[in-house]
Amino acid sequence: MRTKRRNKTSLLSRAPIAGRLHLVRKHFGFSQDQMAQSLGCSRETYGKNERGYYMLTIDTVAALYEKLGVSMEWLLFNRGPMLRDNGIKKSELKLETQADMSFPDELNEMIGMMKNVPFLRYAVMGYYQKFKLENKHTILQALGQDKTTGNV
Repeated sequence: MRTKRRNKTSLLSRAPIAGRLHLVRKHFGFSQDQMAQSLGCSRETYGKNERGYYMLTIDTVAALYEKLGVSMEWLLFNRGPMLRDNGIKKSELKLETQADMSFPDELNEMIGMMKNVPFLRYAVMGYYQKFKLENKHTILQALGQDKTTGNV
């Protein structure tokens, strides 16, 4: 009888976001416990995120962006630099709890639903990707990176 052997390389190749999550943790020199605490989740959940067993929640993605400055383009699509501001250092991080983040009521409601209804999470991410593709010029302008006018 053949037993299944766990192969870390194939696991990361099936879950490239998980591999990039691992790189973020190593970049900041965090243990899995420290990273979980900074993102407001349990160590077990974080570990499963990093190994590709769990899909990142919207709260985790928001925390990576807000607290650590991780670029969403890099995290989700491996495009561009890892950090949206390369000047962020571990010593400069202001790690808050999720309770410190305030959002409009509708956004809090949507985030709560996305935690409990995975299909909604994927539908919102799909809509977001479609929106980005159809409105690339507007987004670049909003970010101050409008290449058509030469303004950066």
